[in-house]
This record gives sequence, structure tokens and C-alpha cells, in this order.
Amino acid sequence: MAAVRDIVRAQVREAGALLLLLARAACRRPPRGSVWPELGDLLLRTIPLNVAAMAFVGAVVAIDGGQQVQRLFGDPGGLGAAALQLIVREFGPTFGGVIAATRLGSGIAAEIAAMSVSEQIDALRLCSADPVAELVSPRLRASFWALLGLGAVSTVTAAYTGDFTAQIAFGTRPGAFLDTSLLVPGDFLVAAAKCAAYGIAIPTMAARAGLLATGGSQAVGHATTRGVVDGIVAVIVLDLLLGGGALFAGV
Repeated sequence: MAAVRDIVRAQVREAGALLLLLARAACRRPPRGSVWPELGDLLLRTIPLNVAAMAFVGAVVAIDGGQQVQRLFGDPGGLGAAALQLIVREFGPTFGGVIAATRLGSGIAAEIAAMSVSEQIDALRLCSADPVAELVSPRLRASFWALLGLGAVSTVTAAYTGDFTAQIAFGTRPGAFLDTSLLVPGDFLVAAAKCAAYGIAIPTMAARAGLLATGGSQAVGHATTRGVVDGIVAVIVLDLLLGGGALFAGV
């Protein structure tokens, strides 16, 4: 029991430290002109991987889902409306969030960890500069907007790839998997909420991992791994919490 209490206390302390870091980064004003270059860099680094991965996700949804619907009802095209709703509400934001956690999270954690182990962060403090405002705030704001954009790109890519795959695999009519009859405004609201939550959690987790790095180059690798793993876990947990909350709220 003592070991369990120690684990719980450590997790509570870590959660408190993450919330404090998030609050400081949100309240600090980043250097002028630092957010937009960071946003452009994040999008350029992530969109190609995002598009490639989500194209396969859309194809898998169309093939596997279409097979099941064909066995049950004989018409795989009937999956289209339900598949699109699932892509908009779940696959687009969440798979996009996981991809962002691996790409953005690793980059943020590695950059900050490298500055930490090379004592550049200590140099910022000696110059009376706030490392959180200089390093974390721009990345937090850029990641927030980047995840909203990546969620939209993920959704569109998966939807159109799924429709194209269904045409080839099952001979469905064009646009069968782009049926919006089941979509309601709440689906887009849930998707936007998930993207926004991921855009806040991923850079916070990665920045925390980078700031804690101490030692040599090996510490950078450990921080990068921790930033990616924590980011992916955060995406999964937030997906469950937001999805469950939307269900209970009737959205």
C-alpha cells in the first residue's frame, strides 16, 4: 500500500507541475513575432506525415467497414454516412493528435532538452529572461492552432481516401462515403474540442520533458521519448474524457 501511495503522490505532483507549467505558458506573453514562424515550421514538418498516415486510415476504414456492411446488408455503400461521422468525430482529430504527438512532441522535447543540457536555459535565467515565455509559450500557441489545422486536414484526407478506396474495392458510386446525412453541428464541436485539447496537452507534455532533461546527449534522447509517450497517452485519455463527456451531454 505504501508503494501505491507513493506512486499516486508522484502522479499528483506531476499533474500539478504540468498544470502550473501550462498556466505559466498561457499567461506569459511570447516574444513578438515568435508564434507564426513556429506555427509554419510545425505545419511543414507534420502535414506530409499526417496526409500519408490518414490516407491509409481512410482506406482501412473503407475496406474493413465495407466488408462488414456488405456481409450484413449486401450494400457497402450504406456505410458511408456512419463512416464519415466516425471520421469527423473520432479518427480525424485523434489519429491526427497521435501523429502530432510523435512529430511535434518529439521536436519540442528534443529542442528544449538540448537547450537544457547545454545550459542555454540557465543562460536565459541569468539574463533575466523567462524560459517559459521564451521557449514554451510560442510553441504552446503554435501547437494549439496547428492541431486545429491538422485535425481538418486529417478528416478531409481520410474521408476522400475512404471514398476513393470504396469505389475501387466495392464499386460504390462516387461520393457514397461522403454522405453528410448523419452529421450534426455537435460532431464538429466535439472534433474541434478534441483538437484544441490535444494542441494544449502535447506541447505541455513535451516542454515539461525537455525542461527536466539533465546530463549529456543521452538525456536528450530520454526527454524526447518521454515527450512522445506522454503526449500519446494524453491524447488517448483526453479522447476518452471528451468523448464520454459529449455522450453524457448528448452532443
